[in-house]
Amino acid sequence: MLAAAALLVTVGGSAWVWTRARPSAWRRVHDPRVWVGAAALLFSAMWLLMNIGWFHPVMLATLLVFTRCGPPHHATLAYSPRVRALGGVLIAWHLVAIAATVHPKAAKFAAARMWMDATRTAQGWGMWATPPETNVFLKAVAFDASERAVELATDLHLAELRPPASLGYDRRWKIAEVLAKPRSQRFRSGHARWLCRTHPGTARIELRAVEYRIPTPAENRSLGGYDVDAVFRERATQRLLLDHACP
Repeated sequence: MLAAAALLVTVGGSAWVWTRARPSAWRRVHDPRVWVGAAALLFSAMWLLMNIGWFHPVMLATLLVFTRCGPPHHATLAYSPRVRALGGVLIAWHLVAIAATVHPKAAKFAAARMWMDATRTAQGWGMWATPPETNVFLKAVAFDASERAVELATDLHLAELRPPASLGYDRRWKIAEVLAKPRSQRFRSGHARWLCRTHPGTARIELRAVEYRIPTPAENRSLGGYDVDAVFRERATQRLLLDHACP
């Protein structure tokens, strides 16, 4: 945080000094199109790195008002009335789709789900918490040329990794959980290649999903809570997700 603040002060201070010394640059910096373009580039980069949706920069370009350089009374809205009306319809439909997909009976709204998937803004409670009925983990096993297997500490199914430190549940555990789910099938080979690079001497990598059903609230009440290790030993199952040969 301190490093980010220092970078912000350095870059912002330098830009302020430069623009104050050059009035023409100051006017260009205040041109709304500069900020809209910068925001669009930022959203595009975020779309490439995270699943937040390409729809966001499109809506940004539709919503924000482009103004001409000059006095405020010359400001005009961007696009024609017909295009702005179309943008309003898209915004309204996008809000309806979001509301429909978080509804308890979201399965009935197939069109909204298709729209959310197409715009890469699919939303669900699984984003915020562990699935309520099943715990899923990613198990990675490295094999050398003689087929000797070594399990890599990739997820919290290993008792020695539980519980993580107070600030230890970082994105790697979330990524491991997502990779074990069907929707992330296309990313598993890249993860396996990364494991090959970071573990020299590995001939192949196996990725497996380890999962167990969480006891229901009624079972928890009758047992007074449950022992994670005991339930894991009794109920855990494994299935092969990927067998990747290292180059």
